[in-house]
Amino acid sequence: MTPTPTPTFTPAPAPPTPKAEAIVYTVYAIVRYVGHPGPDNILVRDVEARWRLPASASPGALYLTNDAWDALDDYFTSPPGDQADVYTVNNAEEMVQKLRKDPSGWGVIAFDQLVPALYPMKVDGKDILNPHLTLKQLDDYPFTHHHIEKNTWPHSNHEPSKFGVIWTTGASTLTGPWAQDPDLVVKGLKKLRSLFKGGNWVHTQLDVPVFERCDPQRKEPLCTSPEMLDVLAQGRFNLVSIASPRVARFGTGGALVTAHMLNARGMQAIGLGRLTPDTLGLDWQVGGRTITLVSLGVPQKAEEQWATSSVPGLLPYDPQNDRALLDALAALARQRDSVVVFLRWTESRDLEKEAQVQAFQRLRDAGADVVIGVQPGVIQRLNYGTSGLTAYGLGSFLEGERNQTLALRLIFYDGRLIAAQPVFLKRTGRSWSMLGEAEKAHFWKQFVR
Repeated sequence: MTPTPTPTFTPAPAPPTPKAEAIVYTVYAIVRYVGHPGPDNILVRDVEARWRLPASASPGALYLTNDAWDALDDYFTSPPGDQADVYTVNNAEEMVQKLRKDPSGWGVIAFDQLVPALYPMKVDGKDILNPHLTLKQLDDYPFTHHHIEKNTWPHSNHEPSKFGVIWTTGASTLTGPWAQDPDLVVKGLKKLRSLFKGGNWVHTQLDVPVFERCDPQRKEPLCTSPEMLDVLAQGRFNLVSIASPRVARFGTGGALVTAHMLNARGMQAIGLGRLTPDTLGLDWQVGGRTITLVSLGVPQKAEEQWATSSVPGLLPYDPQNDRALLDALAALARQRDSVVVFLRWTESRDLEKEAQVQAFQRLRDAGADVVIGVQPGVIQRLNYGTSGLTAYGLGSFLEGERNQTLALRLIFYDGRLIAAQPVFLKRTGRSWSMLGEAEKAHFWKQFVR
């Protein structure tokens, strides 16, 4: 049997021997509210203008936690100007409230206090969401504050071993026109390989089962050929949800074959298990923390075969009969640092409806930190909070003929989601590219909340 593939990540190192004295680095992020379109990169002088200028001449307000105030006071060698538009807040939640009401406002907060609703901007081109920054590179970042501690070792609030990154896309069927020229799809995906390069996991939803002998051009029953799985592997995908009604039509046997075919190509299949906490998802160990990845599908027809608490199979989320699933999810969430749910919702050609909003919220209420809708064929809204994210639909990826979709970069630090960066993509033929700034701003205002 092929071993289960694992992503590459840096395990938590053993603490070094403490020194008599050592430098401790505290990195501060410059943020805006994620729901307000704005720059991805700013300059140190932009921050300094807000710090020094009177409100009447300032480009916008600054909101800082108390420790961030002290750090900027030290960096700029003086307190803010007498009439400066600068305010203190007690925590990340209060900063979110202030920035939500102030589209031009920026915040300054310690990196490890970030929450998804705060969007970290690059400073002079330096990106603190890069998980591979060394202490030397952190020292070169403008808003790194240093202080000396005794009986410790050089460290920071930005430790590479504590990062975990997931890239996720919408659904892929890899049938019909997509299967006519696999080499053309590979060429298109190569343009996204650099985008996905920093991900421990690169995820998609495989919506139809894999058959050893498959004619991908036939309409029913839809199937995925092994050759098209090789296309996914060449696109850096290594995590694939298979909880789908189209797979469930072929029972547990069909799901096991699909999972085996994926695992044999170095891709981890998720979505098989029972409705119990210990079999609901894939546990991912990152820097001593546990993040569990769960794949669920919404049943559609009576002939589909789904798991129960006692019978293994594909994992269902039936909004009309969800008690067993929600109880298992709640028990799982109490035992893990974070839970991410990829949900194969029903097909949609419009924005999310009230029934979908309520169903996703029940998963969040049960303890899911992140709920991602991977099936709706159109992009739907992203709702950011101070402790998680709900993305109702990422749009079709390798599926259908729609020419716009969304990739999402989920960044975890110390077992907790701190950022979720949407990347809006457009398709020309079988090739993907990122939207231009004007198109990006339009999509941002329409979908990010």
